[in-house]
Amino acid sequence: DLLLMAGPTWVAFTVTLEGAELRLHGTNKVHVTDPALRRSPDAKVRGVGAHLDEQEGIPSISWPAGPVAWSLDIECHRANDARCNDYDFIAQMAEQLVPATMGPEPSTQTPEEAQP
Repeated sequence: DLLLMAGPTWVAFTVTLEGAELRLHGTNKVHVTDPALRRSPDAKVRGVGAHLDEQEGIPSISWPAGPVAWSLDIECHRANDARCNDYDFIAQMAEQLVPATMGPEPSTQTPEEAQP
């Protein structure tokens, strides 16, 4: 199964894998926090500092990419599923993400260059 949702400042994508659900969330909505309260990154993913978290037994990794903050998590149907017992799988999945477009890539040619 696949589910894609989007709003003015966010996007969310969920895909069902065999025995697990992988979720990706992205937003460009910024909430400024006191620098003294910010924690240092726990890991590095996609060439930048990333945060590893776990909520209700669901591991996640989050990182910035330009103006967008991304978060990727995996929820396994079985508690003993190795994909959910450490951060290696989720970090590997984050590294493999590629941009998606809604049609052909925009041309880098000027109108004059595109003339036959």
